[in-house]
Amino acid sequence: RRDALVGCTPTAPDDAVCFDSFVTSFGRKAFRRPMASEDVARYRPVLAYALEDKNFYTAIGLVIQAMLQEPGFVYHVEKGVPVAGRAGVLRLNSFEVASRLSYFIWGTMPDETLLQAAENGELETPEQLRTQGERLMADDRAKERMVRFHAMWMGWHKLGEQTTLSAAMRQESEALIKRVVFEEKLDYMDLFTFDETYVTSELATHYGLPAPATAEGGWVSYGESGRGGILSHAAFL
Repeated sequence: RRDALVGCTPTAPDDAVCFDSFVTSFGRKAFRRPMASEDVARYRPVLAYALEDKNFYTAIGLVIQAMLQEPGFVYHVEKGVPVAGRAGVLRLNSFEVASRLSYFIWGTMPDETLLQAAENGELETPEQLRTQGERLMADDRAKERMVRFHAMWMGWHKLGEQTTLSAAMRQESEALIKRVVFEEKLDYMDLFTFDETYVTSELATHYGLPAPATAEGGWVSYGESGRGGILSHAAFL
C-alpha cells in the first residue's frame, strides 16, 4: 500500500526525483489543484531528515503529516481570478469549480477524472459542467449525499433510539428521495406531493395505511388518508 501511494522506488534516502514525484501527485489530490514548482520545493528540506535517518520514507511521512495540516487541505480555499472590467469581482478557476462540484454532490474531494477535466479546461461552459455533474450524480456517493442533506435539513438525522420502527421511518424518506431524484428523475416538487410511500408492514400499521406486498417493505398508495409527500413522513414529523 505504501509503494502504491508513493508511486516510485527510491534509489537513496535523499532521492529528490522520487520525492518530488510523490509531492506532486499527493499534493494534487490533497489540495485539489496542480502543485507549482515552488510548492514542491517548499517540502524538499525534509529530505535532510530522511538522510539522517537513512530512510527515504521518513521524508514521505513528514510530507503527509504536513500536507494534512495545511489550510489548503483542511479548508476550501477559493481565491478566484479577477474579472476584467468588473472591479472586485472574482471568477473561480477550473480547479476551484471542480472542488465545489465534487463537495456539493459527493461530499468529498474531486476524483482524477474531474481533476483532469479541470486541467484540460473542460469545466468552462454550462454544457461541460452538466456533463461532469451528471457523471457525479450517477455515482452512489451522490445518493448518500442527497439523503444526508435532507436528513439534516428536515431533522431526521437526530431520530432517537434505533428501533425497527425508526429504521423504517428513515428508509421511507430515503426511498422517496432516491425515487424522485435518481430513479425517475421527476420534478423536485414531486417530493412534497407524491401520492405513494415506501413502508414496512410495521410502519403501515403505524400510519393506518394498507400493508405492503411484503413485510420487509414496498410502495403503497396514500389513498384518502390526506397524506402526501415527504412532509407527511414520520421521520420529518
